[in-house]
Formats: sequence, C-alpha cells, structure tokens
Amino acid sequence: MAQNGVARLKVYGGPGDGTTILLTGSRVTSGRLKANDVVLRDIGVSRFHAVLEKTEAGFVLRDLDSTNGRFVNHEHIGLTPHVLSDGDAVSVAPRPVSFVFEYVSRAESKGSGTGRTVPTAIG
Repeated sequence: MAQNGVARLKVYGGPGDGTTILLTGSRVTSGRLKANDVVLRDIGVSRFHAVLEKTEAGFVLRDLDSTNGRFVNHEHIGLTPHVLSDGDAVSVAPRPVSFVFEYVSRAESKGSGTGRTVPTAIG
C-alpha cells in the first residue's frame, strides 16, 4: 500500500472549513444520512454518496450510484473507482465544499489506532 496506510481529508469551504478527518478505518462512507462516517448536509449530496476504501494500491474512491457524482481535481470521474494521490482535491457534488486528500506520517498517526474513522458532520 502507498505510504503507511493512514490518511486524512482536509475540508475547504462551507461551515466545516478547516476540519480535518483522520481516515483510520478501512472503509469510510460519505453522504447526507447520519449513518455515514462523513455526513454532508447538502441537498446536492445523495443519502449514500461515495465510499473511500483502503486497498493495497492505496485509498480508492468509489461512487455509490449517486445523483451528482464525484470530482477529483475538478474533473467528473463517473462511476470508475479512482485511486487517490497525495494532494488530490475531492468533492462529492459540484458544490463549494471540497476535501484535500493527504497521506499522514507515522508521527502524525500516533494514537489513531481506533480502527474506525470518527464520524464527522460537515455543514
């Protein structure tokens, strides 16, 4: 797996601007419903919109058959799973809120061994 297998998303824009989400689980869902790990309170976001999965290749972003799709570096990527690279800008709908994906150093990931990403609401 790329890097050390721990990553984070930094939120840019909207009411959650500046929030950092440490990705400690092997599967992180995002969408409008509270059942998701990352809850995005935006009408343009589907109830279950996308999932990030930790794989041997790195973190893979997959669409969950959403209405508005996913964007990486401002390009609509359709339903094709996409392996994220350090510094990729990700958004789950054409909205002003975006995330920057980053791998985390071992020192920064100390104490993150919960096995599950802490649920976070944005917006």
